[in-house]
Amino acid sequence: MFLTPEQTQDAPAWVGQTPPSLPKSGWRMVHWPHLGYEDAWLAEARALHAAAGDRHLANIVDWARVNASALGLTLLLFERRDRDRLVGYAVVEVGREEADVRMGLRLLHRQRFHALKITGGIVTADPALPPARMLGELLLLLRLKCRGLPIHLHAIPPAVLRELHEDARYTSGMVVLSEGRMQHYRMDIPASTDILFAVLNGRTRASFRRHLRRIERKCGPGQVRLEGFSRPDEVNKFLDVALQIARQSYQYQLLRSGVASNERRHQWLFDIAEAGWWRGHLLWCGDQAVAFLVSVRIGEAHYGLEMGYDPMWAEWSVGTVALLELIRSMVESDDPPAYLDFLYGDQGYKRRLSTDDWEEESEFLFPLSPFGLLHVALLSAGRRAAGFATRQLHRLGLKNQLRRRVLPAPERDPDGPG
Repeated sequence: MFLTPEQTQDAPAWVGQTPPSLPKSGWRMVHWPHLGYEDAWLAEARALHAAAGDRHLANIVDWARVNASALGLTLLLFERRDRDRLVGYAVVEVGREEADVRMGLRLLHRQRFHALKITGGIVTADPALPPARMLGELLLLLRLKCRGLPIHLHAIPPAVLRELHEDARYTSGMVVLSEGRMQHYRMDIPASTDILFAVLNGRTRASFRRHLRRIERKCGPGQVRLEGFSRPDEVNKFLDVALQIARQSYQYQLLRSGVASNERRHQWLFDIAEAGWWRGHLLWCGDQAVAFLVSVRIGEAHYGLEMGYDPMWAEWSVGTVALLELIRSMVESDDPPAYLDFLYGDQGYKRRLSTDDWEEESEFLFPLSPFGLLHVALLSAGRRAAGFATRQLHRLGLKNQLRRRVLPAPERDPDGPG
């Protein structure tokens, strides 16, 4: 069963009734008591996800169930069938969403609101089913039943969003707030560390090796090590150390995000550890922990969720060193993953380590109402003002001075000096 009684009170109006479908769309909501075949459906969904080659962690149904339960989200699943065969499904989360106004890494304003979220679009392996039309028909169904909630389309292929907006039926009466485009990076895990360094360009290879030599000189021979955790009974041991680092990291200091942000995130680690997916790592310099990594391993994929480091150690590129040590441990493992998914963000180390990347786009669709217009107006005005201020600071030569005062020291770029 996906929805607890507590979750159901926040869900759209049709939950607990016969799953509806929009005429001619073919979409219907998966509702276990009505269908009565949870295990069989999950097996179908796993097979379809593998056949579709979907690249999004959020669309792995087993992950979505545990993640939603741990974070207090309501999870809705929709299916599309050809006779009795599952040909498409969509994962929709219902919960608190956030839209930020930032100046660089500095958080200026965060707007929170209840919303629906779809990540990556529709999961299907059928080339005869156009992704944009399928997503549009699902949006019509959600808008019909979701009582005016905003919809967050996250990490959608830009071509799909463009086609979606070309058909006025799907987004008419909605106000669009663009979140922009982002690169998604992935790295195939090589058979050996020699191959890893061989495929890097010469400058990047030299930079990474220099990082490793510098921290070994700082810490002493044999004093740099990466400690791994994966069992539920190891979560507290990991958190005792990782939280001390996390509360000094820019993710927490500036954005109030990450594993240190609230107690629910701690329980989330226990839940994904119980499922056998959690991987935690600490980078030690002698007896001092200087960086941590949080990731999950599901099947052949390893997903990097969070990296944090002590700003006092930024000069020694400890975040980069921790990542390199993690990749080394994967390569030397008896059961290495096929690839490491860096997820979202355009950091330099991702660009240089990745063997595959693609562009994705995100946006919010707010109902054309006083509520929707107010949110879009406030956020758009805030972002324009922050962008103008950033440009003026740069023009006056004050941007770097301000950054040094309000931001923790950034890690060196792998291709930068030193």
